[in-house]
Amino acid sequence: MDCIQALTASCSKPAPARILIKRAYQLCSLACYIILVGGCASKAPFYDPAQQIEPNDGLLAIMSHNTGYTKYSNRYVAFEFLNSTRTKRYKSGNFGDSVQFGLISLPAGTYYLSGYYLSAVKYDWADNETLDRMKFRVEANKINYFGDFIINFSSLRLQDNQDMTEDFLEQNYPQTYDRYGLVYTLINE
Repeated sequence: MDCIQALTASCSKPAPARILIKRAYQLCSLACYIILVGGCASKAPFYDPAQQIEPNDGLLAIMSHNTGYTKYSNRYVAFEFLNSTRTKRYKSGNFGDSVQFGLISLPAGTYYLSGYYLSAVKYDWADNETLDRMKFRVEANKINYFGDFIINFSSLRLQDNQDMTEDFLEQNYPQTYDRYGLVYTLINE
C-alpha cells in the first residue's frame, strides 16, 4: 500500500470528534443562513396599473416628500414595513428627489413602518412606542393611505395629506382609483 492509499484509508472513517465538529459546522451554517434570509426584506414592487393585484392584496399609497437629503448626488429614500407578527419585512422601491408617489402591493393585514433608508443607511425604530405610532392596516382590494412621509436628512414624520393624495390618484391613476377607492388606514393616531 502506498502513502496515498494509506492516507485515504485512514481518512475514510472519520473519528467521532471529527463527525461532531462537521455536524456542528453544518448546523451553524444552516442557522446563519436562516438568520440572514429571515432578516432580509422582501421587495414590495411598485404597482403596475396594467396588472391585477392578488385577491388578498391591497395597494399602499406612498407620497414621499424628500426635502433635503436626496438633492445631493444620486441619493434615494426607501421605506421598510414589518408585518404584525414582526416576522416578515417588505422594502419599497427607491424614491428620488422632491415629491414622488408610488403604489406598492402588500398582502392584507396589519403593518408597521419599521424604518427607512437614506441610500445605504438604514434608520429604524427600536422602541415599541415609536413603532406603534407607525402602525397601519392594508385592506384587500383597496388603496390604503396612512400619511405622507416628510423626510429632511435623517428625520421622518408623517403628515396627513389625504386630499392631495386623492387628487393625485384621480389625475394620474383614474382607473385604479375608480376600481379600488382610497381608505385611511393609520391605526394609532
